Amino acid sequence: MGSVVGASLERSDSLRAENIALVAQLLRLAGFSVLLFGAGFRYLVELHEAGRLDRFRIGHFLLLALTYSLFFAVFAVLGSHEVDAWIAVTIPAVVSYPLLVLHVSTIAGLRFAITSALPLAMLTTGIVVNGVYGNQLRSYVYLSMLCVVIALLTLTYPRLDRGQEARRAKIEHELTVDVAALAPEAAGMRSEVAKARAPLALQDPVEHGALRQWVEHRLTAVAKGLEQHEHLLSQHDAMRSAIGRAERTTFRVAGTQLAGRLAAQLPQARAALQEAAAALAEHRQLGRRTAPEVARSGFCVASGQACATDARYCPSCGVPCAEARTCRRCDVVLRLPLHSASPDRRRTRGDALPWLWRAPRELTPAPRPTRRRWRSAARSCRAW
Repeated sequence: MGSVVGASLERSDSLRAENIALVAQLLRLAGFSVLLFGAGFRYLVELHEAGRLDRFRIGHFLLLALTYSLFFAVFAVLGSHEVDAWIAVTIPAVVSYPLLVLHVSTIAGLRFAITSALPLAMLTTGIVVNGVYGNQLRSYVYLSMLCVVIALLTLTYPRLDRGQEARRAKIEHELTVDVAALAPEAAGMRSEVAKARAPLALQDPVEHGALRQWVEHRLTAVAKGLEQHEHLLSQHDAMRSAIGRAERTTFRVAGTQLAGRLAAQLPQARAALQEAAAALAEHRQLGRRTAPEVARSGFCVASGQACATDARYCPSCGVPCAEARTCRRCDVVLRLPLHSASPDRRRTRGDALPWLWRAPRELTPAPRPTRRRWRSAARSCRAW
């Protein structure tokens, strides 16, 4: 009697150990099942709608894999308690498959989740379960599944290729539209650069140094943006002239990313340059120095009498009236009393600003007599 009980206990222990070994083997194959489901899910989604997973990141896939792996977690708990295999497969399927359908419906729609994702999940989990519990029918089940997969790929791959080609053509068209939309912005930035460099060419006072540095910094940022725009144009031309699909794809992806960045950077850089240039112009306008009030007035600085607008000499004392000159740097109109400047000073400043300090012809002094002229005059007197 004791020997029978001991044999039954040993048999039950061996069966439990065998079940635990099968469950452990199934869990080891769970990662392979998740990999198969991920590859099939991407294929079916691209077949259903090309480009739907362009923004599908690793976090989304990990959450989807966690929902899919719930089947193996429930199966491990039931299998470790010596539940029959068919019950241990049915209950996890009832628990995990509805959650998987609900999750996939938020990504690609409910119809795709029921017609594509659910059969794919059943196929991938069936491959793993058959590999553990298939026994004598394992090879036949694998062969039938392989035939189904090959037939599905043969029938659906042309459709997938057409969808991918349409997707590539759409992206290239969008890139062309983006490049054309950036052209006016780049042209406007070049005009703003020319406007901003004009004040920088002037010899401003020292207090404008900080503003000049600000404008130069903005000009550097705008120059980088324009350089990237030229690089985008070269990539777009290379994409259109590329022959190979791989090379064309490389230029298309790089150009699309660069166009997206420039669409946000160019307007910001242009606005920043306009702000800096406006600040410099306003500061120069406020700090502009004009001539004294006496020089700006229409009165003679020697006698104090009024001078007519078109008069060249004062009617009271005969002193030349001040001349109105416009500064080319700041556009300020100055009335310059030229009689107060010596001829030497006029010539010195006339070298730098001939349009500003040129003396009237009537004020040009006569040449001084030289020693040779004095001697000739003395000889003439003696001869006379």
